[in-house]
Amino acid sequence: MNIATTLAKLGFSENEAKIYVVLLKMLEGTVFQIAKRAEIPRTTTYATLELLKAQGLVTAFRKNNVQYFTPENPKQILTMLKHKEEILNELLPTLQALSMGTDVQPSVKMFTGTQGMKLAFEDILDTLEKEDQRILYAAAFPDVMDALPKYYHSWVKRREELGVTTKMILPESSRDRRAFYEGHNRQVRFMPEPYLFQCAMDIYGNKIVFFSLREGMTYSVILESPTIAEAFLKFFLFAFDHLPE
Repeated sequence: MNIATTLAKLGFSENEAKIYVVLLKMLEGTVFQIAKRAEIPRTTTYATLELLKAQGLVTAFRKNNVQYFTPENPKQILTMLKHKEEILNELLPTLQALSMGTDVQPSVKMFTGTQGMKLAFEDILDTLEKEDQRILYAAAFPDVMDALPKYYHSWVKRREELGVTTKMILPESSRDRRAFYEGHNRQVRFMPEPYLFQCAMDIYGNKIVFFSLREGMTYSVILESPTIAEAFLKFFLFAFDHLPE
């Protein structure tokens, strides 16, 4: 059996396998001694020993003010492989989702209070800017905006400065509140009262944020999922295209 070749099958590089085998035979040695036995340049040997040390397969110590290296118990290889297996098991669902062309598991964040609302609004601008997207879809509810009057107007100004266009669906009852929705880069449609829902919703990038002021508490929930965001966006656009201005 060629030990170095077998180690390569376990993920060792050629130099790692050769140096590890040499060190097992030597039990300990300096970089110069190991490099000479392995017939590998000294700088490459040192770098490879550091990699083996990082994996827990080699230990360094000093003797007479000279650095020596010694191999750990070969059983450490099994520990290393088990650790890699654990990492792979954690990553596997994501890899499988990518190969199937589907989402990774959706993520959800929830904030409470008006400060939480501000965090959610900031995430909208941060995401749109980061992903270089310039359109926001909003099914708004005046009560939510009334909770942060000064902040909301300054936020709208920053949104406009980013060049973000907004498609908005508002309650029919808010039609006379022109200051609430008039401004640059906004297209507005009005929803009849029987079809209203008691929260606000913004769709941006691969995210949806829901704002609710019901039951005496303010909730802001951010859901991130390309598939779910796309589904909500299609419902939104269908409604938007069929509502009156």
